[in-house]
Amino acid sequence: MNAGAHDPLLHTLGWVVVHLVWQASMVAAVLWGANRLLRHASARSRHACAWLALIICTALPLIIATRFLNHFDNQRGVVQAVVTVPKEPQTPGMHVMLRWRGPVPVPRVTVILTVEQTQVALNIFPVLAGVWMIGAMLLLWRFRRGWSLLLRRLDKAVIASPGTRQMVAAVANSMQCGQAIECRQSDMVEAPVVAGGWQPMIVVPADFDAAFPEEERHMLLAHEIAHLIRRDPWWNALQFLIETFLFWHPAVLWISRCIRHERELCADELAVCRIDDRRGLAQALGHLAESSSSRACLAVGANSGSLLRRVQVLLGDVFPLRLQGARLTLALVALSITIRLGFEAHAGSVPASDNLIQPTSPSI
Repeated sequence: MNAGAHDPLLHTLGWVVVHLVWQASMVAAVLWGANRLLRHASARSRHACAWLALIICTALPLIIATRFLNHFDNQRGVVQAVVTVPKEPQTPGMHVMLRWRGPVPVPRVTVILTVEQTQVALNIFPVLAGVWMIGAMLLLWRFRRGWSLLLRRLDKAVIASPGTRQMVAAVANSMQCGQAIECRQSDMVEAPVVAGGWQPMIVVPADFDAAFPEEERHMLLAHEIAHLIRRDPWWNALQFLIETFLFWHPAVLWISRCIRHERELCADELAVCRIDDRRGLAQALGHLAESSSSRACLAVGANSGSLLRRVQVLLGDVFPLRLQGARLTLALVALSITIRLGFEAHAGSVPASDNLIQPTSPSI
């Protein structure tokens, strides 16, 4: 084959797609175990683990792409050896071995492809890369369009009533929120939400004053102010951006849903810790459950997440729950190891052969 016959970027992206299938599944499995371990802990523990899992799912493709581009053989469309290890298997198939790093065994996966299998991979990987890029660009356009639509709707929202603005100021002062908070109202929202760009605002329903009793309004606003204190609108935007590029993997989408559910519990916890009225918040959430629906969006609202689960946690015997530092540390360490395992599984490829006529043609 002539030099330059294979495009490094397309084939590298194809390998990234293939590797992410098992890597993100591995990360999601460890997160599931961490959630089970921390099921009786504060939502902040599970939220931290879920975010670490999503960051790992984002970092692994970047690591793979960087290494593969640096070791790509564009004459044959395979990745050259990154780590050469003696006594490599030479029969086609998948070989799982343990490499010892001090006292710690590290698994490594070596895949040896026949010439025919290599040619099939050379034909499929550019297609996988193309489909991924097209899907990511379409979703990126949708993200940009949704963000613009949200900002236009916020511009059309009118200033909230004086009573609501005074309540927002009083609640913010009680929660020790030092920033000035703008509050508007709109008939396009069913529950209070925090939305906006660099300076998010609280948007309440047009009938907010009449639809909820005073104590419920008080706690719903406390929940939204908790989102502002935690800077959740910015984290939510970053989360949507990651989903845009890893849209096709169910494990990544499941991790993202975990973040949304735990984020709402974290905001509930902060609101109740600053204003001791968990029954008032539970009643408000029950009121919302009767009249609204929740879905993933660019704003963070009081009706997001599982309303039933949030009410159950608020009305539990113990609230707020402890972080359970020892278990949280164990879960975070276990998740951190997955990025090492995901890297080691592809870092040591077999030594690349210089002749495709040989019985086997190695790849990663």
